[in-house]
Amino acid sequence: TVAQGTQTAATDIGQVNRGAAETGSASEEVLNSAKSLSSESTRLRAELDRFMANIRAA
Repeated sequence: TVAQGTQTAATDIGQVNRGAAETGSASEEVLNSAKSLSSESTRLRAELDRFMANIRAA
């Protein structure tokens, strides 16, 4: 019936909305991880530069 079709469509739309929200959340987690990794990489590079400078000075 039309009512059943409408209910099915509403259910499908709800599932798509939930899936989109989960995808957005996962994307945010990936972005935060990438930012953290970038910061750590910058810190390690600075540490390596200091280490190499100390070796050259020795």
